[in-house]
Amino acid sequence: MKRSWLILLLLTGAFLPLEGQVRSEGQTLLFREEQNKTQAQIGFRMREEDDAFLPAEGKGLVQGEFRAYSRHSLDSLRRVEGSASYERGVKRAVNWNTSSDWDLLAPYITLDTVGGDLQKEQYRFAARFASRPGRVFYSLWADYRALHEYRNVDPRPRNVTADLQLSATGGLQMGKYAVSVEGGYRKYHQNNDIMFMDSRGSNTSIMHYLGFGRYSSRFSGAKKDMSVRFGGKGFTVKAVLEPEDGLGWIAGSSFSWLRVVRYLPGYNETPISELLVQDMNLYFGRKWTETFVRADASLRIKTGNENIIDQTSAFLKLSGLKMYRGQEWKGRVSAFRIWPGESVSWTLQPSLAYWGARGEGFYNGSDMAFQYAQACAVGGADFQRRSWKFHVEANAAVNLCVSSGLVIDRLPDNRFRAYFDHLYDRRSAHFARAGLNVYAGRKVAKDMILYVRPEVAYGLYFPESHHRLDVLAAIGIEF
Repeated sequence: MKRSWLILLLLTGAFLPLEGQVRSEGQTLLFREEQNKTQAQIGFRMREEDDAFLPAEGKGLVQGEFRAYSRHSLDSLRRVEGSASYERGVKRAVNWNTSSDWDLLAPYITLDTVGGDLQKEQYRFAARFASRPGRVFYSLWADYRALHEYRNVDPRPRNVTADLQLSATGGLQMGKYAVSVEGGYRKYHQNNDIMFMDSRGSNTSIMHYLGFGRYSSRFSGAKKDMSVRFGGKGFTVKAVLEPEDGLGWIAGSSFSWLRVVRYLPGYNETPISELLVQDMNLYFGRKWTETFVRADASLRIKTGNENIIDQTSAFLKLSGLKMYRGQEWKGRVSAFRIWPGESVSWTLQPSLAYWGARGEGFYNGSDMAFQYAQACAVGGADFQRRSWKFHVEANAAVNLCVSSGLVIDRLPDNRFRAYFDHLYDRRSAHFARAGLNVYAGRKVAKDMILYVRPEVAYGLYFPESHHRLDVLAAIGIEF
């Protein structure tokens, strides 16, 4: 997932083994061609920008990480898979945001105008059990993410996030195809504690942001404790059509609904705002032995409600008003082609997309909107030399802004004018990106491979000439 009405473009390619790639793409656990696999890797990741595309996410990242994944057949009818990851790093020069998960919670976040480096530590665990007793099949899935972000200078946010997702899937095989339906539940919670501890006094005010330069003047300020709590619950429904042997027609659709309430613990748990996030996705395609074509469409709608709180010390909610609406949409057509060879096998993945984003603030009649056209191509080569296995992949993308607009008025703080002008300039620019990914693995035992995986990507915004650099260096093992 894994986004607000402002979209951060990530175009680095990911390595996938060539064997069975068309058949396995998009298949659920029970119908994947290769079932037994374990992979673990440690790596170093870096992101560097000369000028932050999203100030809320900072202008850089330095991070160490560990990732592991495994899937295994218990017998001919039961299979399991699981993953675990750990990330530890620093987000550089984060500004206009002191909340975690900005892409999910925006615009109803907490912010200050000073900012600074933000320490980050995240754990994530996921597991699935699947069984196929006859023509009927089912699976159970759980995913838990724990995130801790903090800063040791005023203002000092200390954010602790817990995000739990559970789901159950039931399906039926009908000849060559299988149809399944999935239902899921999500519970989200974030404690956002912000404190001032410098004896020389506070250097900024904490704002409970409402979007387009607006914030709650009644509860914002620079008090010693400016804690916030986000609590959310939601659900997901999904339907999938897939071929049992991995070749044929594929189709799927999903809908997710999440409601997040922002509370102020220091004011009798006052619920000052509510954000409703709805995601809709649809895809269909066809897979042949060496070719895969697919069309995707997605839509995200965010609806923001601000509550009217009484003037007594009880801080009771009297009513609520719809004050914000955000939309993201995207349509994409992509293809994947393999040319097998005795010494070298080649792959090509072109895609075309058209997408847009819009945010509206109803109180002051504000509006910000963008539309983009995107072309992307990924080419790869797989080959072996004795006990070595190589995958080399180059990718390139061009993102053109075809329309943009900004209307904003009656800003309560002039600093927001410069912020929105900067935001608009960056998002109305064109963008080009090129990258190179390499996988080099050596067989050290019968079913064991040690590998290294360097990746680098460089992006350029024009005509502004801003840049972005992404680097990953990883070493791992497969068996």
